[in-house]
Amino acid sequence: MSRRAVVTNRSRAELLSICRQITRVLGDLETLASSLGMTSRHAALQARLVVFLCRLEAGHSSFKLLLEMNTFVHEYNAHLEVLSP
Repeated sequence: MSRRAVVTNRSRAELLSICRQITRVLGDLETLASSLGMTSRHAALQARLVVFLCRLEAGHSSFKLLLEMNTFVHEYNAHLEVLSP
């Protein structure tokens, strides 16, 4: 059974760009997260993002990857809301 790619090359490039931007934002917010006692949660988000970057760069293109990334985005947004003043 062959698996059809869900993520096109163009979409992969856009996702990689977005993930890199989120990586920079998380890096910028690291000190704030630490001051609020959220170091573990923040580090976990950073680690998951690195895994997504690696999978995308390796050419993964499954629907499961997109679902996992969607879950990550919701958790990332919730994290940002907690960090917001």
